[in-house]
Amino acid sequence: MTNRVLLKEIEKGSNFVSSPLSFHVVLSLVAAGSTLNSKTLEQLLSFLGSKSIEELNYQLSSHIARLILPVEEGEWNQKLDVSKKQFRDFHLLNGKIVQVPSMTGVGYEEHICRSFEEKNDGLPDLVKMFDSKPAFFNQEFELRKVELPKFSFEFEAKETMKEMGLHRPFKPGELTKTVDSPGRFLIEEKVVNPLFEKRPKQFGIGGALPPKKDLTRFVKWPHVVRIQRQRRILKQRLKVPPAVNQFTKTLDKNLATQLFKLLLKYRPEDKVAKKERLLKRAQAAEEGKTVESKKPIVVKYGLNHVTYLIEQNKAQLVVIAHDVDPIELVVWLPALCRKMEVPYAIVKGKSRLGAIVHKKTASVLCLTSVKNEDKLEFSKVLEAVKANFNDKFDEHRKKWGGGIMGSKSLAKTKAKERVLAKEAAQRMS
Repeated sequence: MTNRVLLKEIEKGSNFVSSPLSFHVVLSLVAAGSTLNSKTLEQLLSFLGSKSIEELNYQLSSHIARLILPVEEGEWNQKLDVSKKQFRDFHLLNGKIVQVPSMTGVGYEEHICRSFEEKNDGLPDLVKMFDSKPAFFNQEFELRKVELPKFSFEFEAKETMKEMGLHRPFKPGELTKTVDSPGRFLIEEKVVNPLFEKRPKQFGIGGALPPKKDLTRFVKWPHVVRIQRQRRILKQRLKVPPAVNQFTKTLDKNLATQLFKLLLKYRPEDKVAKKERLLKRAQAAEEGKTVESKKPIVVKYGLNHVTYLIEQNKAQLVVIAHDVDPIELVVWLPALCRKMEVPYAIVKGKSRLGAIVHKKTASVLCLTSVKNEDKLEFSKVLEAVKANFNDKFDEHRKKWGGGIMGSKSLAKTKAKERVLAKEAAQRMS
């Protein structure tokens, strides 16, 4: 494997240094981290020429023991002399010559290996000789001249290992004993679809259009929208009296849904239905027939009309919108309903009330009676409405609203409070 990696790097035009023992050590560590009795472990042991992990460890320790000599006490016979560092010619495989710093000895006359034969491109021949003569490493060399240039390198051996049949360690889920965290893999390979080519966008002049952004903060909204938002902020900041603040306490969603379902059953007739009714009535009168017309049970609307029904104690349920503008039009209605003991409810919003009576908006609606089949449902709605509004009128009458400051103001207030608390603590101490 070392020879194949060397030849590939030489074909790329790069100089290369490698250690077969380093490859052996790394692959032995990978084998030790693979799952027991797995195909990956079998493939690694076959690749390294061992039958078991124990045999592999024994071979590895014996190799390392021969290379590393145990020395109890000792020192270098000849210490490093920095003055012997010289810049020498280093021949690249592309034919160029560069100057590199080399550590040199004194009194040596020949190269380490005669296979170079003083050629600048003798490295491929040397690698082929290593491949054809494995016993070359076992012979002894007499070092007569040493020149070691300073360099750094990196290489990729994954493809070479796959070509030689070692492909299972690169699959996820195999090397489970090598990492601590479950679900993680030592070797992860990103699957790339060859049909889709990665083309990063360039957003410069004449390039791709930039992605859409949220430009809400940079929009100049219409004057009406700005006034609505400013009014909403002012209502949060300023102190709101209880008579106005009670309109912020609206009916909850479930009760409101039941109430609107009931109101939809008693919608008044629209213009088309009224025209048809009057036309039939006129035709019957022309033919001399008498048409019995019973007054239908419908929702009453209109502020003056509803006020009259409350005063006459004919109203059974009053529904008030929470967003009437100006609020002074309906601010007195809850007090009137409580005085006349009429159940009332505040709901969101005036457009929903208007849709029931075929109008754009409606400030207040009223029910005077219901059909027999709806009396049970109507009584349940009345009980919930009384519990939420009529019975809590005294509580709502005492509770002020507003006074909610912004984040900056709250931060300043807290800072002042911390300073005052610190001064008080100093005075106490």
